[in-house]
Amino acid sequence: ADRNRRKARDLAPNSIASAKTAIKEIQQLCTPSQLNKEIIQRYIDNHTGKPTTIQTRCGMLSAIYQVGIYADKIDGINPFSQVRYSAAIKTADKRKAFTDEQLRRLANENSEAFLLAMTGMRPGEYCSRDAKDIEGGVCSVMDKPEKSWRTKNNASIRRVPVPPGFVLMKELR
Repeated sequence: ADRNRRKARDLAPNSIASAKTAIKEIQQLCTPSQLNKEIIQRYIDNHTGKPTTIQTRCGMLSAIYQVGIYADKIDGINPFSQVRYSAAIKTADKRKAFTDEQLRRLANENSEAFLLAMTGMRPGEYCSRDAKDIEGGVCSVMDKPEKSWRTKNNASIRRVPVPPGFVLMKELR
């Protein structure tokens, strides 16, 4: 926890928008003073999004609620801490590694996607790179404030070895 406080980053604009959406959703079920674990469970059970979306939204709402408790704006305990929810994905639905045949086909049909698979870069990381980010067979992945783009988290700031002949191509859609 101490390490996270020292490496804290400002919230991304999309995180703020997502938190506002979560607040609006929960407000449709009750007022803040009425919030309890039964209402939170109903919120989870009736959510139509992906399991990871509702898990993220509950995490945001829990953090906001906890800040209210620390600031003495809310009395009591955090009801989100009383509801257990996991966004576990069934084994059958998990992404699997590429087969050799799939990689050969990807290399022939979509060279940009093939390079992403070979480097492990996310599409946003690839699209936000400039030629100056590649030097000596290594691509530096770092925040790009001038492009209003940042890495997913601090651990994503890294140097990625790239295959010989790696070049930045047109932006991916």
